[in-house]
Amino acid sequence: MRWTAAVLVVSLLWTVPAPAQPSPAEQRFAEGEALYAPRKFEDAAAKYREAYLLSKVPALLFNVAQAYRLAGRCPEAVAAYDEYLREAPDAPNRADAEARRNELAPTCPPAKPPPPRKPRVVNPPIVVDQKPPPKKGGKALLWTGVGVGAAGLVCGGLATYFAIRSNKYSNDLTERFDMGGVWDEEADRLERRGENLEKKATIFGIGAGVLVIAGGALTYFGVRAGSQERVSVAPTPGGAMVGVSGSF
Repeated sequence: MRWTAAVLVVSLLWTVPAPAQPSPAEQRFAEGEALYAPRKFEDAAAKYREAYLLSKVPALLFNVAQAYRLAGRCPEAVAAYDEYLREAPDAPNRADAEARRNELAPTCPPAKPPPPRKPRVVNPPIVVDQKPPPKKGGKALLWTGVGVGAAGLVCGGLATYFAIRSNKYSNDLTERFDMGGVWDEEADRLERRGENLEKKATIFGIGAGVLVIAGGALTYFGVRAGSQERVSVAPTPGGAMVGVSGSF
């Protein structure tokens, strides 16, 4: 009989369900209630808000509004009342919530206007002259290059002239033989004259190319030697901007 009773007690204890653990939202609500009682209303409002975010139960927003109202946080309380009325349009205490909200709203301090923006100060550019020392011979190189280039053009003209003359003698000699002429002293003279002119055309042509190239190079270096650079530094919000300008 004693063993039967003991088994019956154990079986009864085994069949009793264990108490369910509170959900995270219920835990936050309990923490808010524990803070509300000792009048820690602002902390309680934060816990009620956490419980609402976890459960999405609109009634918790009314608790948030009440806690903020008692904490003296007027704008936050009005915002919480508005949120509660929006999320629970058919709430049984809607009239009470609206009355509390409308009574509290006129007492809220006006929102402070944002501080005026400071005008942006644009610093004028600081010009720092970085002029290299004047280079001697810049103009001399420039005009020498122009002169040498002009001489090259003259040589090119002479080369063209001699080439035309040499071609004329060659044509005269060809025409002479086409008409039945024979090789004689006159033909020999025309040939030597044409060859002489052809050599001159070749020599002046080569000289023209060399002089034009040399003149171009001298002109370029003369221009570079006479150039001047200026460096300007302008401060910017993120640092500075540097500009380089040149003059010839």
